[in-house]
Parts: sequence; C-alpha cells; structure tokens
Amino acid sequence: MSRRRRRGNTFFRGAAALPRGYIASELRKMGDNVLPAATEALHAGAEKIAERARDNLRNQNAVRTGNLIGSIKVEKRHQDGTALGISANAKNKKGYLYGQIIEFSPTKGRPFLYPAFDALRGEVLEDVTDAVRKAVRGNTS
Repeated sequence: MSRRRRRGNTFFRGAAALPRGYIASELRKMGDNVLPAATEALHAGAEKIAERARDNLRNQNAVRTGNLIGSIKVEKRHQDGTALGISANAKNKKGYLYGQIIEFSPTKGRPFLYPAFDALRGEVLEDVTDAVRKAVRGNTS
C-alpha cells in the first residue's frame, strides 16, 4: 500500500523505503539507454495524470477562474528524473493554497488529483515497464 507524505506545498505518494538514487543506479546497470527511456515514459505518464486531473476539475464544474487547472504541473523530484511530483499550487487573493483544500477537505469533497493517479497508475506502470523492456532488448541485440 502506498503512503501519503507531505513535502512543501504538495502531497505525493511514493516508495519511501527505497534509498535515493537506487532506481537510477539499477536502471543504469541494465544499459546506457534504459534510464533515459524509463524517465521519458515516466514523464509522459505523469503528464497523462496531470491532464486527467485537469479534466476531473472541468467535469466537476469547480472551475471559476481557471487558476487551479493552470497550476497543475509536473515537477522533477530528483535530478535524474526518476521521481516526479504533480502539484496544484494555485493561491487565492489572500495567498492560501486552495488546491489542497479542494482535494482533501471533507466539506468540499471534490478530489481531483488522487482519483486521476489511481485511475492511470496501472497504465503508466505498464508504459514504463514496456519502455524499459524495449531499451534492454535494444542493448542485447
């Protein structure tokens, strides 16, 4: 089961038990082009999740100004690109980050980011796995 952790102004789920850089070092052992293929597929998957989150907001009729939709971004968590985060850091006029309020508030009850992640998790994992397999096969040929 994945864990939710708070880091800065964003919430994310991750494999907290793995040491930093472990994934990148294991992928480098498989070949020179494996890490770039995996990070490219991971970034494409994160963009799919971000787009689904934007669609979730549009479908909930929660859009007033479009600031929250525009604030959904994919960010690198590690320099090598093996960890990404998706944030929704829109602020209101008083400076409050209201994306977290909409996502987690029991009174608002309109989550948009975690449902997108849950819906596409398997597809993104499959895409990354396929990219790694293709890159490994390319190394052994």
